[in-house]
Amino acid sequence: DVATYLVRHAARRGIALVPVALDRHREATRRCRRARQAAVVADLSRLPLGPRSVDLVLASQLLHHFSRDAAAEIVRAMDRLARVGVIVADLRRHALAMAGFWTAAHLLGFHPVSRHDGVLSVRRGFSPGELDTVLAAADVSARVVKRPGYRLVAAWNTTHAHR
Repeated sequence: DVATYLVRHAARRGIALVPVALDRHREATRRCRRARQAAVVADLSRLPLGPRSVDLVLASQLLHHFSRDAAAEIVRAMDRLARVGVIVADLRRHALAMAGFWTAAHLLGFHPVSRHDGVLSVRRGFSPGELDTVLAAADVSARVVKRPGYRLVAAWNTTHAHR
């Protein structure tokens, strides 16, 4: 859904985007292909793409699933892959975000597993300083910005981002 949105948004501005989704789960890539999006089954530690082989890398709601050391390695891999830049968007850990998700999930009738996983994901999210520490461990200099919906975003140009 993120790729579909970005393609439509860019097209309205006369920009042609060709997104390629990457996931280690075959079912996720099958879903992308059914939506007519290019998708590659791969692991970030063994990318089938060479350095600087894509213009822009976007990781949305991904890093909180990994240890801080693994997250730093993923950031390094994305930085090597991108010719122009990288955007990382992830969850900002906050008690109100957890309570809000829990309440909305109950009101909307989410499955108990989804309710639990959602709260756990927010709990595993980052503070701005923690995400900055992950970026620093990856030798990337980028400003971490708070966004609405308890999100954090960091973006950098790969030619200027190294400490």
